[in-house]
Amino acid sequence: MKILKKEYSREKPIKKSNPKEKLKKSLRRYKISHKIRFQKPFLRFWFRYIEPNIKDLENCKFKKVIKIIQNDFDNFVSLTYEELSNELIKERFKDIDSSGSYWDIKIELDILASLKDNKIVVGECKWKNSKICKKTLTSLKKKCKISNIEADFFALFSKSGFS
Repeated sequence: MKILKKEYSREKPIKKSNPKEKLKKSLRRYKISHKIRFQKPFLRFWFRYIEPNIKDLENCKFKKVIKIIQNDFDNFVSLTYEELSNELIKERFKDIDSSGSYWDIKIELDILASLKDNKIVVGECKWKNSKICKKTLTSLKKKCKISNIEADFFALFSKSGFS
């Protein structure tokens, strides 16, 4: 059973326009980073809430641990919501070449899917108790422009709906 999976960044290394050009200090030190994730949500739950609070659980301080979980649960669920939204994109677009999240030095996208016909799907997932508005789509388009991603389709996912 695989416990962890490595999600590789799809970011391209920074290229100099001129070989003699010297990059800014922050860019010279910048390293593309990958993400390590638990394969199963149960394991993510265990290591986020149970293992760090095992002493309190052993000492029957259940209310304390429940409060910790309740206060952070939306943050925990948001990643699962992103993963499920990505699966829905795969269902909707049958000809997907690759999909997942995308991040680089400037932006982070919840969903970036490449179709076999070279079209791009970009998505944003919001697990919040408030409806999302047009500003979310505008922000998503701005992120694409910053990273030179030419999206053909935009997908918005919201726990609470849209205004």
